[in-house]
Amino acid sequence: MKSWVSNYSPENSDYSPSGKDFGYLNQYGTPISIDRFTVIYENKTNKKLNVYGGWWDAGDFQRRTFHFQIVQDLLSAYFMFPKKFSDGQQDIPESGNGIPDIIDEAAWGVEVWRKAQNTKGGVGCWLEGTTQPKIDNPVKDTQRFYLALPTRHSTMQYSAHAALLARAYKQCGAKDKAKLFLDSAKKAFKYAINPVNQIKYSWKHNLGGSKTALYSYIEPPALRPEMVFKAALNLYEITRDNYYKKFLTEDRFKTIISKLMYPLNPFFLTEILCSGREFFRFKKQYQSTIVQEAEKWQGYQETLAYRNLNFPPDHSFFSTLAWGNAIPFKKGRIFLIAYRITGLYSYRNSALLLNDWVHGCNPMGRSLTTGTGKNSPVRILSLPSYADGILPPLPGITPYTFTFNVAYKAFDMVYGLRYNPRPNHYFNGVTIDLMPNVFSKGKMLSVGETSQIMDKMYPVWRRFANIERYAVPQNEFTVWETIGPSAAGLACLLPDNWKPPAEWKNEIPAKSLDEMEGYLFQP
Repeated sequence: MKSWVSNYSPENSDYSPSGKDFGYLNQYGTPISIDRFTVIYENKTNKKLNVYGGWWDAGDFQRRTFHFQIVQDLLSAYFMFPKKFSDGQQDIPESGNGIPDIIDEAAWGVEVWRKAQNTKGGVGCWLEGTTQPKIDNPVKDTQRFYLALPTRHSTMQYSAHAALLARAYKQCGAKDKAKLFLDSAKKAFKYAINPVNQIKYSWKHNLGGSKTALYSYIEPPALRPEMVFKAALNLYEITRDNYYKKFLTEDRFKTIISKLMYPLNPFFLTEILCSGREFFRFKKQYQSTIVQEAEKWQGYQETLAYRNLNFPPDHSFFSTLAWGNAIPFKKGRIFLIAYRITGLYSYRNSALLLNDWVHGCNPMGRSLTTGTGKNSPVRILSLPSYADGILPPLPGITPYTFTFNVAYKAFDMVYGLRYNPRPNHYFNGVTIDLMPNVFSKGKMLSVGETSQIMDKMYPVWRRFANIERYAVPQNEFTVWETIGPSAAGLACLLPDNWKPPAEWKNEIPAKSLDEMEGYLFQP
């Protein structure tokens, strides 16, 4: 599989105004919001690269910096509970190489960027096309995927996670692989830490018709302190080179502590638990913060009837459930770290309650992950599942499911039927109210009126519309927001030396929707 090169930023935040002197600028030097597909298209080249691999999300085949969070999830589980993981557990292509499969899986999300590293050490961690996929089947999707510019920040992210992977390889005895990724991480750190490598470029942007203007991109000059600390810590731990130690400052560490639950992944710095007395002060503060946060979230958990994990109902953030925030292990990873630190089973039990909620002990009475239990999701927004010729979706996928609000299109497709005329199909359109008469009083309700009723009467944890592409925020998923937290969370709860039952390989996919209870579930 080949990739190509385009000059675009791998930083999602750069596509909206972020500062008066950097990001994307128009011909007058004013910060602008700009569509990434436009930038990729206008800067694409015919330069080929041998870059492939990595994970993709539900409706996209892109790979990007967000996916480093899965690397962190998997390797955190390994470093915290190494006796739980071994070679051959996942039956993946790498099984049998003497390396725990969980490390091999994490490497899949790092190796793609090692292939992308340029001769100076820079890594542009985003592969994207010029449009969303036009063909569901990734094998048949012929559009080109383009590698982004090697910004200092994306390169530092790569350095941090490549060094973390090198530490995992070293711990399991894979010395050659450890050296491969360590050398690459060191090269990336050298590139990222040097301000000379700040990206600045201009191109002719199409204003419409034959009109063009010179637009620019200037990379934000400051590296994110938490990523510098993470990269330096992992490089120091494996090399013992004091050069990296000078970057491990109190200010950078405090930034991590202040962002530990948000916007960072709670697992962001679990590797510090493996550090010795040399970093006793940092380690002690980290452990104290984790335990305090875990106690706070245990208190929140007790306020919820089903003991899932969210802010209490009277909290201003209670309604923040979209984009994976309703998946309990996204926040619940804090319990697993606290359990690793203290050994107290109360934290493990809190995590087990989250497992119960994900797998059926919830108001819908269904598993939230495909292929698990008798009543699990059947129709989800997953392009490969649409195209593989197998009726059930790929197993192991946890869709977003909940967004707090009722999906907007449900008012046109579930609680009413509202379709515009289509003269070319001799269809005059339709407007029908499907709300019970006790609410509608026999009249056609507007979307706003229906919404007011549903917001008042419909419980939060049942507000799900299984209409796939028409309710993307509920039926889609991402590997880093929903699958990674769930997989890593459950991995930390495995018995030591666990192996999957052999009969799992003999499961036969259902041939009919009638065989799958999850196709029609209780509303």
